[in-house]
Amino acid sequence: GPLAGLDRAAWLDGIGEALVEVPALVLTVSPAAVTLGDTPVLDGADRGIAEGLHNAGARTIVVFPGAPDAELLALAAVIVAEGALGAVDLPERVWRADFSFVHVELASMATSASPDPECLPEFALLDRPAAEPHARGHLDADALQTLRGLRDTLPPEPSAFLDVFPTAGALPPDLMADAARVRVGADVDPSALAGALAAAIRAAETPADARNVARALLGAAVDLLGGPHDPGPLLHHALELADRELTADETRAVATAAFAEVSAEPLRSALVARLPAQETPELRGSLYSLLSLPIPEEGLVALAARLPKWALTVLADTLLLREMEDGLPRADGVRTRLSDPRPHVVALGLAMAARVDDSRLIEPILALGGHANVEVREAVLLALRQQTGRRVRALVLQRLGDPAATVRIEALRYGVAHRLPEVLPWVEGRIQEPELAGIQEPELRAICIAYGRLARDRAEVPLTDLALGRRRIEQPAFARLALHGLRAIGTPRARAVLQHVAAEVPRLRHEAEALLAGDPR
Repeated sequence: GPLAGLDRAAWLDGIGEALVEVPALVLTVSPAAVTLGDTPVLDGADRGIAEGLHNAGARTIVVFPGAPDAELLALAAVIVAEGALGAVDLPERVWRADFSFVHVELASMATSASPDPECLPEFALLDRPAAEPHARGHLDADALQTLRGLRDTLPPEPSAFLDVFPTAGALPPDLMADAARVRVGADVDPSALAGALAAAIRAAETPADARNVARALLGAAVDLLGGPHDPGPLLHHALELADRELTADETRAVATAAFAEVSAEPLRSALVARLPAQETPELRGSLYSLLSLPIPEEGLVALAARLPKWALTVLADTLLLREMEDGLPRADGVRTRLSDPRPHVVALGLAMAARVDDSRLIEPILALGGHANVEVREAVLLALRQQTGRRVRALVLQRLGDPAATVRIEALRYGVAHRLPEVLPWVEGRIQEPELAGIQEPELRAICIAYGRLARDRAEVPLTDLALGRRRIEQPAFARLALHGLRAIGTPRARAVLQHVAAEVPRLRHEAEALLAGDPR
C-alpha cells in the first residue's frame, strides 16, 4: 500500500515532538519542497512527493495537537499516495479522510473562466474577490483578505469560522453563498468572530496584517453597540490582546495601536452614532469595556465633546480608574480638567468630580457655576449633588432662574433631594404662572414632582384641579403630568385621587394606573 516504505513510528514520534514546541505544525507545500518554516521536511530525494502534492492542489498542511495516530497515519497515506502517483483527486481523498485535527489547504482547481459556484469545493469560496460590506458588524474587504491569508495558522475552533475545517462546522448557508460578506449576528455568532479575529491577530506574519485584523475586531465591536447582538465577546478578546500578562509584547503593541483608532475618524463617528440618548445597563457595560482599552488619553478626552451625558459619566469612570493612586482616585487630574479652556474637557472634569469625595474640589466647581456653556452649568449641579453648605444652596437657587431648562431641572432635583425650603416658594410661583403653557414637558413634569414632594398636603388640591381639568391651561400634557405630582405626595389621600382620576378620566386612565402600580413612565 501507500505506506509500505514509511517508518510509522518515526513519523508519529516526529510529529509529536514538533507539536511540543509549537501550537500547530504548519507545513508549506511548494513544487520543490515541503517546509516547516524555513526548514525542509521533504526535499532532495523526496522532491517528487512535494511536486506531486503541489500539482494535486496542496498548498498548506496544518496538524493540531491532539490528533490521534490513526488520523496522522491517514495524513501520511494521503501525502505518499498523491506525491507518488501524481493523482489529481486530492480534494476527494481529503474529504474521505474526514480529518478533525488536520487541515489541508487546497488551491482552487477550477479552470473554467466562469465556474459554477455550486461545483466549486468549499475552500474556493474564500478565494472570491471581497465585496463591500452591507450590514452591521461587517468585516471590511482588507480585513477579510488578511484573514484569508492567515486562515491556516488558526487553531481549530476559529478556523471553523472561516470554513477551513469543513468537518468541524461550516458557515451558515447565507454566508457560504457569499463568504466575502460577514454579517455578525445574522450569519455568524459574535463569539465565533471574536475567536477567529483574536487568533488571526496573534498568528499574523506582519505587523500590518495584525493591525488590519485588530482594527476589524474593534470596528465589529463598535458596530454591534446598541444592537440586538452582544459585542461583549469581541471586547473581551480586545482587552486580552491589550493585557501584557496574556499577550506577547509585539502583538500587544500592534493591537494597541489599532485600538487607539477608536478616537479617530471614521471609528469615532461610528461609535458616537451607536450611542443613544438613553442608556441601558448592557450598553453602559459594553462602553465601559471599550473605553477601558489602552486608548491614548488625548483621544479619550476628545471623545467627550460628542458623547451623550450618560456616556460621559462612563468615560469619567474609566479615566478615574486609570488615574488611581494607592487605590484612591486622584483629585489632581480632575482639577486640571476643571481649569481647561475647552468646555467639553471641563464637563468631563465635572463628571469625574461628581465621583470623587474631595473637599478641595468644591471651590473650583463652584467657580464654574456661571459658565457660559450650558452643559458645564448643568454638570456643575450634578457634581455638587452630594454636597451641602450655604454657598452650594445659593448657587442652586440662582440656577433655578437659568436660561436653560436642563439646568433649571437639575436645580429642582437638587432642591427636592435635599429638601431645600427655599425652593418651595419658587415652585409654587411657577405652578400659578399663566405662561406655564409654554414650558416643555420634561421641565413641567419636574415642577409637578417637586411641588408634590416639597409641599405635600398643600399641593394636593392644586394638582387635583389640574388633573381633573378644573383649571384650564393651554398645555395638553399638564393634566397628565399633574398625576406625577400627586404620586410624589405619597399620602393615602393623594393615592385616592389617582384612583379617582383612573376611574373618571378615560384619557388619563393608563397613566394613573401605571403610577399607582409604581411605574412612573
